Amino acid sequence: SYQDDSGWSQAFSRSGVCVEGNISCECGDIQWFSGQRFYVTLEMDSSTEHSRFELSYSSLSINSSISDVNGDESQCGVIVDDPLHLVCGGCLTDDYGELVSSGFPSDYCNSTNCTWTASFNTTKQMTLTFNVFDTEDGDKFQVFLRDPRYGDGAVDLYSMSGLCLSDHECPPGAKISFLATNVTFVFTSDHSVSSMGFNISYRISDLNGVCLGSPCENWAECIETEDGKNFTCQCPRGVSGSHCENFTGETPLLCGGLVSSLSGLIYSPQFPNTYPNNFHCVWLLAALLDQEQRFLLGFDTFDVRRCCDSIQVFSLWNGQWSQELSRDGVCVDGNVSCPCTDMFSFLGHRFYLTFTSDNSIIGEGFQISYDSLPAFTSDDGDILTCQDIAGDDPLHLVCGGSLSDTYGELLSPGFPSDYCNSTNCTWTASFNTTKQVTLTFNVFNSEDSDYFKVQIRDSLYGDATVDLYEQSGLCLSDRECPPGTAISFLATNLTLTFATDQSVSAEGFNISYRITDISGACLDFPCDNWAECIEADGGSNFTCICPRGFSGTLCDNSTGEAPLFCGGLVDWPVGLVHSPQFAGSYLNNLHCMWLLAASIKEQQQFLFTFNIFDVRECCDSVQVYSLLDDSHWSRELTRSGLCADGNSSCPCCDKLSFLGHRFYVTFTADDSVVGGGFEISYSSIATTLIGDGATLSCEDTTGSNVLHLVCGGNLTVDSGLLLSPGFPNNNYCNNTNCSWSASFN
Repeated sequence: SYQDDSGWSQAFSRSGVCVEGNISCECGDIQWFSGQRFYVTLEMDSSTEHSRFELSYSSLSINSSISDVNGDESQCGVIVDDPLHLVCGGCLTDDYGELVSSGFPSDYCNSTNCTWTASFNTTKQMTLTFNVFDTEDGDKFQVFLRDPRYGDGAVDLYSMSGLCLSDHECPPGAKISFLATNVTFVFTSDHSVSSMGFNISYRISDLNGVCLGSPCENWAECIETEDGKNFTCQCPRGVSGSHCENFTGETPLLCGGLVSSLSGLIYSPQFPNTYPNNFHCVWLLAALLDQEQRFLLGFDTFDVRRCCDSIQVFSLWNGQWSQELSRDGVCVDGNVSCPCTDMFSFLGHRFYLTFTSDNSIIGEGFQISYDSLPAFTSDDGDILTCQDIAGDDPLHLVCGGSLSDTYGELLSPGFPSDYCNSTNCTWTASFNTTKQVTLTFNVFNSEDSDYFKVQIRDSLYGDATVDLYEQSGLCLSDRECPPGTAISFLATNLTLTFATDQSVSAEGFNISYRITDISGACLDFPCDNWAECIEADGGSNFTCICPRGFSGTLCDNSTGEAPLFCGGLVDWPVGLVHSPQFAGSYLNNLHCMWLLAASIKEQQQFLFTFNIFDVRECCDSVQVYSLLDDSHWSRELTRSGLCADGNSSCPCCDKLSFLGHRFYVTFTADDSVVGGGFEISYSSIATTLIGDGATLSCEDTTGSNVLHLVCGGNLTVDSGLLLSPGFPNNNYCNNTNCSWSASFN
């Protein structure tokens, strides 16, 4: 060989036969040397006849050092001329070319190890088209890549062995595309049995726009327009659609692919049919995620033969890939259908999932749902996850989250499929000022013991949390709720909870929510029975949008139509509370709440009179709570049964009196027997503290004491009425003592 700095020198000398007395050499019998020229000499004497040889030769240009996917610097050879395909591996410096197994189309050598490497200054798209592929099952072609979007580690992106389907020639569309700044291709063969090998075309494309966001799925090639603002996906065999997201039913050559959306489905090859042998699939989340995520994998169907095949899940956390899960076998008790609680959660910026099958028995495969939630680190180092439910969750895997938009939907997990047992979902919202929240129930179908609860907090109710509303069972007698099944309320903090027990589930719910700014008349709670308040004229006027079952300017009249909801915001200072469908029997599975919503600065003495009461003692109850110190709700009463002597009509002296700034009443009925219901009158008297700490209650008798519950008071005006309690509709009570007083200058 000849080199400028040293001239000609002998590279090697050889004589004899090739191996074990056989003149046919093994295909791995190769001699490498470097130089700018070479020549070969043959020297023969006169003693031996029949000497002969055949040498194949090829050459590579030695390039400068190049960085591989592991970050190692190495010398790399660029093929100059290799018509016989002797060269195995090398450095890819052109934008297109071929990867060819050694000796192709003749069989490659046993114990071969070939490596091709490419390195770019910026992220590029590489497309591999498989023209011919025929290897022994134990020999494999692997793709490793590296890119800033995948952290500091190399990703084992793809592996292939065996045949292109049933023939060594691959059908059109047998290709994969991916993004990388470094890529390494490795072909390794074992020490026995070889085959024709492969011919794979490659193409490297510059990207500068939308394709950098990996919009194309299932290994599809992304073609950008010249300005980089639009794209077209070139789908490989077996998939179609604008993002190549749909399966055509045609058997794909390749499995796995880049996953561009933050939620979706991952299927085993040929699902729902059994998967093939000798597959290695990789699904890689390619979306650019600057923030850590909590990923959720839901195993819907799983049958991967435990003896031989497996899936593995890897996550990228703090720049390093780590294995999160390895799984095989069937889902549970020999059944491929998994329970809906079969989920796996982990943290990271990215994830990839691999599936490997060997050449023995096969299973039915798998369907895995995936979703993601942004993750935050709290001051004490805990990982918190919150979901903007207006985000992308087409499979409804996300349960709970943060409500950051002014409108959206609350969906039970998996809706419209049945939700899981032992589910606990929480949605939260927090506002700087009091807002009106409206919940519209579109579909509601839960087991009777599973419930959806509304809890609120606002300065209007003190600093205490109020259990405002609870719903379970069906929307009336059907899962689809009739128009007008909505509740509205005011709050600065909102918590919505869905909790299920460990048995029996149902379809769940679809609930729309809307959050509205209010600044005027609606802040005074003018609308009754959960009605929505719409402000007009800059907040000086309002209109009430009545829910089903109510009418009137303030939605204070019953239409006789069965309402979906019971309870609501109530007027001050006097009024009536009726059980649902009063004067008929109430319904099963109810949780009703009546909340005094008026803004009352002074402490009040509230007076409750039980006019009619028939609440089954075995199962149902009424409870009364008062807000005494603007921060703590205390229970004043729990009551069930009949009023007196088996009669639902109560004696007129059946009263409850307590102090507070607010009150709320709850009524709960289970799914067994029902009673005749109740009618409760309420009123209030302003209280004043006197010197010794005692509390006096005095009432201006010209006020709104329309039910005449108040007995006695302070006479502060020049004329008025003194009425016995209950006059004129009800007799006064026995053992009554009323005092009215006046004092003049």
